[in-house]
Amino acid sequence: MKLLKYLRLRDTKGVGEATIKKIINAFGSIEKIEEKKLEQLLGSVKAERILLSLSSERSYEEKLLKSLERGLKFITLEDENYPKLLREIKDPPAVIFYAGEKPFSGIGVVGTRKPSDISLKFVERVIEEEKRPVVSGGAKGVDITAHETALNLGLPTTVVLGYGIFKTERRLRNLLDRGSVSLISEFLPWVEGSKYTFPKRNRIIAGLSERIYIAEAGERSGALITAHYGYLYRRRVIAFVGEENSERWRGCIELIKGGKADRYEEREEDGILGFLREPKTFDEITSFLGKDIKTVTSIITRLIVEGKVIQEGAYYRAL
Repeated sequence: MKLLKYLRLRDTKGVGEATIKKIINAFGSIEKIEEKKLEQLLGSVKAERILLSLSSERSYEEKLLKSLERGLKFITLEDENYPKLLREIKDPPAVIFYAGEKPFSGIGVVGTRKPSDISLKFVERVIEEEKRPVVSGGAKGVDITAHETALNLGLPTTVVLGYGIFKTERRLRNLLDRGSVSLISEFLPWVEGSKYTFPKRNRIIAGLSERIYIAEAGERSGALITAHYGYLYRRRVIAFVGEENSERWRGCIELIKGGKADRYEEREEDGILGFLREPKTFDEITSFLGKDIKTVTSIITRLIVEGKVIQEGAYYRAL
């Protein structure tokens, strides 16, 4: 079976995702590997090890086949419906297990598990601006807000798991009933999450993303790992900074300073005038923009001077 051969190849000592991609690019299919050409491609020692591994059963294979009978779905690197954008990275997963729909590419939106209200407003706003499928990691905080916002707007979303499909939490499984959702994992379905699996899955988030938004990240945030992969894969990384002097966005600021991310620039005209069709207070505008008081004051003042907004007592509205 093709799936089992891929997993055996992946389990082979000294063979990583980049090598598997090289093999599939050379032969087109794992079923078409030829010994002599493999030796020319990788050397005789590694070729011999791979051929032996491909013919050797693994202890988990019977368990996995039963999982497929239970409805577990998968795609491999050679399949036509494998995400094109993900295949482009140097180390794409050889096998993707999934529940729901097949994986969607789109925009990546990631950040801390304990975000500020400013960051959550930013997530909602940027997804509404982009109107693209959303890719994230399913964690509480920024990630789940991104998935739920996409579904609320009728957009597809891909949840990249840091553990096996059968370990998916109920709160994420429930997303499958709400719209076009794909839960995906490169790990065997029963694998538990660990300090190894979560950083590894972040490369898949980056690989599936046309561009990546970092909503909020401190100096040690896991979102920075996704940003790093995005930079390596030449994806555009865009970092939001809610408050310049807050530790909450220290990681975002460092990404910008290091040239690994662009700063998100507020496009006031795209959203605020629509927001002000109905009268709003200063505090409501501040919450909507996700900016500090000084910046919001500057924006409102400019719009008043330009004749686009009028102040009526404690309220502001667009003209």
